[in-house]
Amino acid sequence: MATEIFCKECPEVLSNILVGGAISGLVALGILIATIIILGIYIYFAFAWKTIADKLRYKKSWLAWIPFANLAMILQIGNSTGLGFF
Repeated sequence: MATEIFCKECPEVLSNILVGGAISGLVALGILIATIIILGIYIYFAFAWKTIADKLRYKKSWLAWIPFANLAMILQIGNSTGLGFF
């Protein structure tokens, strides 16, 4: 008797598992695509700021590739202290 009830519910449980797995796969794919896009944007801006620093003959243009150091470099290139943001 118990096996008959379990077997009647098997297709529903299996379909729920498959749907959950498909949704998880799509979420993982979306995260992967977003990560690739964000990384591409970061590389583009870092390369652009390095080029600007090189053209302005800034000695430490490699700082453009370091996440928070690039902000200091940008402020130094613009002859600013950054206190204007507060």
